Parts: sequence; C-alpha cells; structure tokens
Amino acid sequence: MRFRVVSSSLLAFCLLAIGSLGQEKKKTPKPPDMEIVTASARRSGDAIHFDGTVRNTSAKPLQKVLILVDVFAPGHKPMVQRKSALEPDYLAPGDEADFHLAMPDPGQLVEFELQAEDGKARELRVAKNGPFPIE
Repeated sequence: MRFRVVSSSLLAFCLLAIGSLGQEKKKTPKPPDMEIVTASARRSGDAIHFDGTVRNTSAKPLQKVLILVDVFAPGHKPMVQRKSALEPDYLAPGDEADFHLAMPDPGQLVEFELQAEDGKARELRVAKNGPFPIE
C-alpha cells in the first residue's frame, strides 16, 4: 500500500514537471531608463530647432547621455539622425535635463522620434519617444 502512494505521488510530480516544461516563462519588459517630458521642433528660416526635456526614470544615475533625434519624411521614411548631449551630463534618478539641437531644413521633414544612449554607447530604453510633428 505504501509503495502505491509513493509511486502515485511520484507520477503526479513527473506529470506536473513535464507539463510545465512546455510553457514558456513570460518575461516582463524592463522599465524605461528615461522618459520624454516635452519635445518640440519648429522651423525658423532655413533651420529646424529641436528642444525638449527628459527625466531619468531608472534607479541609477545616467551619465553623458546623448539624445538621438531620428527625423522622417512623409510616410515615416527615415531621412537623417542627429545627436545632442543633455545639459547637465549627470542625471540622478528622478532628475530632468534639457536638450537643444538645430539642423538645416531640407523642407521635406514632417516628424521625429527620440532615442538615447549613455556615455558608453549603450542604448537606453526611452518612454514616450514619439513620433512628434515638426511645426
């Protein structure tokens, strides 16, 4: 009788283990490292001026962050990417910093998106990164 109870328990455990092998563990996405608070682009003469504010939403300080501005033509066609350093270059958790960038206006650009990388060229996860219109 005791053998039957042990073997039944062992069989149930094996079936449970085999059943869980086929199920993939769902990965929860990592939270963003930073968030776009404001972003705008305006035409002035023959240039486009990009301005904005970002917030460090990670638990770690960020250093020497570069903002990458991806600019698009109609139909979300990628045209050019420009980089701008944050001011200041050290961003504690919860702190905000500004970016400013100007580039020549070829006349066909309609929207932009933002990305970021740290001083070691590591891509940062950015929330609320666009697309934003170019006015």
